Order: sequence, then structure tokens, then C-alpha cells
Amino acid sequence: MSKDVMDKFVAQVDIAQEIINIVSMLIQMGHFGYRKFENKLQGTDNMRDYLKFLKEELKNWQNIVDRAQQRCFYLTFFPACHILAFYDYFTSEKLDKDNEEECKILIRFVNSKAQLPSTRRDMQKILQRIFRNVPKQSRKPKAAGQRVMSDIVTKGKLFVAGCTDKSRVSNVIMSLYTNHGYYPEPWQLLICTSSTTMEELTIFIKRSFYSSKNGYENHLFCIANLELLGFALQYNLANQIRSMQDQKDYLLALIFCRENGVHHLILDQFSLDVKETNGLNNDSMRGIYRELCHNVICVSSDLSGQGKTEWIKEYSFRKKKVPRSFLISDDTEFGSLVRQFKECKLRPVESLHINIVSANYPGDVNMFLFKLLTLGMVSTNVDIACLPPLETPTHIFIEIASTTKQQLLNSLPMAGYLLVNHISWNIKNLKASQEINSPIQVTCHYLNLLDRNDIDSKEILFRTDKAIKDPLPVERCQNLIEKYFFNKG
Repeated sequence: MSKDVMDKFVAQVDIAQEIINIVSMLIQMGHFGYRKFENKLQGTDNMRDYLKFLKEELKNWQNIVDRAQQRCFYLTFFPACHILAFYDYFTSEKLDKDNEEECKILIRFVNSKAQLPSTRRDMQKILQRIFRNVPKQSRKPKAAGQRVMSDIVTKGKLFVAGCTDKSRVSNVIMSLYTNHGYYPEPWQLLICTSSTTMEELTIFIKRSFYSSKNGYENHLFCIANLELLGFALQYNLANQIRSMQDQKDYLLALIFCRENGVHHLILDQFSLDVKETNGLNNDSMRGIYRELCHNVICVSSDLSGQGKTEWIKEYSFRKKKVPRSFLISDDTEFGSLVRQFKECKLRPVESLHINIVSANYPGDVNMFLFKLLTLGMVSTNVDIACLPPLETPTHIFIEIASTTKQQLLNSLPMAGYLLVNHISWNIKNLKASQEINSPIQVTCHYLNLLDRNDIDSKEILFRTDKAIKDPLPVERCQNLIEKYFFNKG
């Protein structure tokens, strides 16, 4: 193969990669013409011409999006993929139930009292009409607790919180909002992850700076976990904030968790605005979450097998709810938790049983619990899911597996702020199944024969015509287990 052919091939590969990158940006930004994309090109010149066309297309679309977001404030509440969900709902001739359900959740993201209309008109006007006539949603704290008076965000001045303990990011968030006088709503808070995109950051910054001119004055906005962003995202975010800081009526806080030896560009960019804080103390957080989450109970125990799950089932049935299990284990990360919860589709007749068996990423699990319990919903740049409407209170049980020195429980600070039912060892708490073939019944029937000195003279049959019919009473099982397993002396 000649050098000339090889050079052309390399050039075409480079151009193809640029085309892929720009088309990906157009898709991510919600360009209607690129929702389904396929194009065949041949020849280097044709590829260069098409790349030039795409660059112009991207520039024009960015301008269109910017103008649209300035005209319609509510477009800054949703990333492009969610805008397209609305577009499909308002333009399609045939109703898609899944699409309708997603749009209802997106409406709740802004205001839980707003309703998704069935009218198919201009989307910008519809979004404005949906929220314009609904009272702004706000929740004033009632819980009294010690406040951190330095955690106050001033209008027109950026607040940068430097946190030294990653597990206390939620404490800092709640400190800022309780001092401001209101609990956060989903659209006021962006908690970054390793998968946070520039689009999410951009629309959030626009939302926070445009809010006061669109009926949302005096609303505090907060971006947390900024240390998880890469250098390029931090650089672009800093530039966006600086480009809008000439406005004097915004309320914006950034929260960073300082890590030893790690350099963060934003801390350098806004070094004069940095304030060290670890937020509210644990007692204050307990007061807040006893108020916010009176239907949430954390269930733990000294040892495994002490009946945590059975207690949850019994409590749910007393409340006339059917427990719905939501398992968290091993390498589950925040994004996968949101997807899993979205698929859960909790119904009003169900209680939510969050069963945390293990957590290799306890920070992600803790942040999932924080967002779900504080905001009533969890979201990423792609997925969004929420609890059932507040009209039907959802009973939530968080079961945390017993581990050595309660390491799992201690790694989830949110669990410590909730109402707790800690089950200590007591033979009377032993739940003896009344199913005749259950392991505990089989064991106790043999122990019963042993206790009566009949173990060598009588047979116990479980799966024949002559099988025993009646299970041993719970109290008898408890006494036998205690006698033969715990009272060895």
C-alpha cells in the first residue's frame, strides 16, 4: 500500500471521527433532524464538505436553543432527551402510555401540583401555561435545630462551600436551604456524578440566573459534588458562571468536597468565595428528616436472621400496604439505582422495602437515599423516577443488613437521620414459620421428639400420606431453639 493511499485513509478516519463527534452533539442537544441518523459518504472531499455543513448546523442549532431557552424559561428545566419526550407527546397522533407517564413525571419535577394537559399545541406555550397558573411549590422547615449561621447565600454573590468530609455533603446542602428558609425542590438542586454532562450544567446555570426574571425570584440553586467533574467540565462551568455574574439577583451555591492533594480548577477560579463548612450536625439532620420522612423507618439488627424482613411485612400489612422489594447490593452505582427505581413503578397500594444487602459504593447509595427522601424523586441526565403522589403517603422501609461492627449501617449517614427500629437479640422475636415444610418447622419437630425422648422410637413424615398436619406453635419453637441452641449449660 502506497504512502499516498495510507495518508488518505488516515485523513478519512480523522474526518469520520469529527463527523461522529458533531453528530453526537446534535443528537444530545435534541436536534429534530438527527434523532435517527444514517448517512453514506464516499471520498475525502465529500466528507470534508459534509463536516463543514455539520459544523454550521451545530452552530445554528446552539443559537436556536439559546434563544428558545431565553424565551421560554421552562425549557431550562429539562435536558434535550426530555424535551423530545414532550415533543413526542404533544405532536404524535397516537397516545403512547409510557411516553405519557414519563411526561407526567417530568411535570412533577417542576411542580407536583401541575397537570399534564391533553391539548396538542405549541410546546413552549403549553409549558408556560402548565406552570404559570399553578402556585409555586415551597416547603418551609418546621424542625428546630442548631443552624450554621455562616452558611448563608447572599443574592448576587456566589457561595462556594468547601466540605472536608464527603459523607456530609447532604448536611451542607440542608444547612444552606434551611438557612434560606425552604427545603430544596428537585429543580433547585444538581448533584453531580461522574456521568454529569455539560448540557446538565448549562441548563442548570441558565435556570439559576434566569429564574428571578421569570417568577422564581429568591429561589436558591445549588450544585454539589463538583469535584467529580473533569477539568474540561469545570473549566466550561466556571466560564459560564463568570459570563452571567453581571446579574445581581441570582442565588447560587457550589459545593466541593476537598480531597487531599487533588487540584480543582473551580476552587482556584472562585477562591475568594470559598467558605469551609461541614453543614448541619447530626441532631439537626435528625430533626429535619423526622419532619420530612415520618413514614420512613430504618430497620436494622444486631445479627442476621432476627426478623427484619418479617417485621417490615407485618408493619406494611397493618397499614394495608403490600411491600415492594427494592434490592441494593454489591457494585450498584447511582445511575443504575435510578434506572432500577424507574423500572420499579411503585403503586399507591404498595410500600417500598429498600433492602440494602451490601454496598461497594456507599456514597452513591447514600446520595440516592438523600435525593429520594428529600425530593421525592431521583434522576440522571437520561432517567427520572419518583415516589407516588403525596396524596397517598408512601411507607418506606430501609432494611440494612447486619455486618461486623455495623459497618454497612455506619457507611450510610442518611440511615442515621431516620426513625429507627433496631432489633436486638431476643428469642421472643424469633419468627417461626407456620409452613409445615419450612426449615424451622422440620428442625423443631425433631427437637420436639428429642425433648420428649421419642427421637429413636418415632418417625416424622413430611411428604407422604401420613405426613404430620399441624405445625408446632411459635412459642414451642422458640423454647426448643433456646433450650438446644443457646442454653448449653
